[in-house]
Order: sequence, then structure tokens, then C-alpha cells
Amino acid sequence: MLTDAEIERFTNKYGVPSAEMWSEASSEERLRTVVAQIRREECAFQVLPGRQVVGLAVPVFKHDRIVASLSIYLPEYRFMAIDKMTLVNQLKSTAQKISDKLRH
Repeated sequence: MLTDAEIERFTNKYGVPSAEMWSEASSEERLRTVVAQIRREECAFQVLPGRQVVGLAVPVFKHDRIVASLSIYLPEYRFMAIDKMTLVNQLKSTAQKISDKLRH
């Protein structure tokens, strides 16, 4: 959820992620595509290779600025057995409640 300028500063300093770390974003073009999807969906999805763990993260806002994220990690086998959309919607709903409280 970084701005384009922040992402550019990051990649200038550290480069794009390696294919082993984040295969979907292992080139500048692929990184831009993945970032656009994360921004659009307001949800990041991560599978930790070799660990059989799935992570989901959604932004928490204070006014119009992202100040944190709310994330969960769970075993991949449990993630595959549940209603993924319900899980994402509940995570987003909880993040929205936190964001609402930060506005006051």
C-alpha cells in the first residue's frame, strides 16, 4: 500500500524481491502488477514457501492515511478448508471498525 514514489525509493535501494521470496513480484513490471492488485482489493495474500502457512493483511486507516495493517496467519490446510471470502470480509470488517475508532 506504499505510494509509487515510496516503492520506487525502496526498489532503488533494495531491488525487487527475489523469485524465492515473492515469485509473483520478481521483476519491476510484475511488482507493479501485484501492487496494483493489492491496492485494488485492499488485501495482501502471502504463502510462506516450505512452511505451509498462509497470511492475509488488510490496511487500517486513520483518516485517509494507512497507519497499520491487520493480519492473520494460519496453516495452509485450514485456509483451504474454509470459506476464503468470508474470512477476508471479516478481516476487512474488523479493520474498518479499528479505522472508525481511530477517526474519533
